[in-house]
Amino acid sequence: MNCFKDELNKNDYIIDKLKNKIQLNCEINKRSYPIFLFFIPKTGIYSINSIKHLFIKNDFKPNKLKLFEDEITSFPMFPIAEIFEEVSNKSGFNSQEAKRILLTFLFELVLEQRPEELVWIYYFCVLRTDVHWQQINNGIGEEILLKAVANATGRNTSSIRNEYKEKGCLGLILQDSKSQQNTLVSFIVKSNNIQENKNEAITLGWIFENIKQLGQITGDKSQNIKESILVKIFRSCSAIESKYICNFFSGNFKIGVGERIFQ
Repeated sequence: MNCFKDELNKNDYIIDKLKNKIQLNCEINKRSYPIFLFFIPKTGIYSINSIKHLFIKNDFKPNKLKLFEDEITSFPMFPIAEIFEEVSNKSGFNSQEAKRILLTFLFELVLEQRPEELVWIYYFCVLRTDVHWQQINNGIGEEILLKAVANATGRNTSSIRNEYKEKGCLGLILQDSKSQQNTLVSFIVKSNNIQENKNEAITLGWIFENIKQLGQITGDKSQNIKESILVKIFRSCSAIESKYICNFFSGNFKIGVGERIFQ
């Protein structure tokens, strides 16, 4: 019991440190705190649509990376998903140190460019939406996730269930299914000369608010409503983003790190 209390106190201490950093950075950068209390956009227009080029160069300098076109856009989901994917690919000698460097870069990037959202990033990384004593169970079980993945990808629930037994990761199944869909959509867009903004991306704030909303839904039809929200999130996000949002609900990002590395 004492160990459990110590762990709670440690997490609370970390969150307090994050909040202090946020307030300090907002004062230094003359930014309002926090902008997302007033308006949380679903998408934003960014200077880039990927940070994968940084992994090739090992160039992890958050102050030199320009993500935003304006001061009101929420932090995008794609850097989180891409860093998680890169972390999951690290293996062998010194892999834990390489993973730590990547995840440190994620927090430094948020701290540098959107400090007011740092707590959200931390909560997401440790599979929570709030401090321990205010954490609400979102009520998302395996069956709802299976149905949501099937609905979002246009596949049969039974085929998703069978593939899940084989692969053991719903997020990976969702990613693969959406990747195939995206290939078809890209072909249609190019064939019809449709203009699309490649730098428009889903914001973390929008995703986080929808995740928190799930824990507040009760009643006879709550399961159906929760499933529809999950489907909306999965359809709105890219394949790689959907993978880690799905794994968030499964309670394991499957990137080979635990909560301690985020601390």
